[in-house]
Amino acid sequence: MALYMSIFALNDSQIEFIKRHPESLFSFIEGEKPEINTGFVSKYSRLLSNKAQVLKDWPIEPVEMINPVVTHKNVELYHYLLNGTDEIVFGAGSLFQTWFNIKEHSAISMDSCNDNFAFSSAQIPELLGLLNDLSFGVFKSRFDKWFQIKDLELYETEESYQETYRALIKFRNGVEIAVRNKHGLMWIH
Repeated sequence: MALYMSIFALNDSQIEFIKRHPESLFSFIEGEKPEINTGFVSKYSRLLSNKAQVLKDWPIEPVEMINPVVTHKNVELYHYLLNGTDEIVFGAGSLFQTWFNIKEHSAISMDSCNDNFAFSSAQIPELLGLLNDLSFGVFKSRFDKWFQIKDLELYETEESYQETYRALIKFRNGVEIAVRNKHGLMWIH
C-alpha cells in the first residue's frame, strides 16, 4: 500500500503516452528519457503509429508535485473536503476517491494495478471549480462535519486549519496553472 499521493500536471499527449507505456512513468517524474518496452506489441504499434518514440515535450527535469499531503490516513477527509460528502461521486470530484474505490470514479486508469490515474485537460476546469468553491468557511465547516460523521475527536487549532487550508490553496493554484496551460493531472498512490 502506498503511503501518500503524488499529483502533477502534464498534457494529454503525455497522459496517452504513459498510459500506453506505463514503464515510462517514473522516467517522466524524474525528467529522464525512458527506456521504451521493445517487445512485439511495442514494435508493432511503432510501425502503425510511430507513437513509441519519446515525445518531443518529454520533461528533462523532475516534474513538480502540486498536491497537498494526502496519505492513506487522510484521503477520505480530502474527498469530503472537496465534495462535501463521503458518498461516491463522479466527475473531477472523484480524484481522491480513486484511492479507496478503484472501480467507481471518472479518472483514466493508467495501469493494470490501479495505482495510477489521470484526468484529461477537459476534466480539470471542473476540479478547479470545486476547489474555488472551497472558501475557508466552507472548508472549516466540512472539516468539522467530517469529524462529527466519523465520530472522531477534533483537536484542531486555528493554526492547523490554516495549514491544511493553505495546502489546498497551493493545490488549487497548481490546478489553475494546469487549466491555463491546457494540462491534465496524473496522480500516483
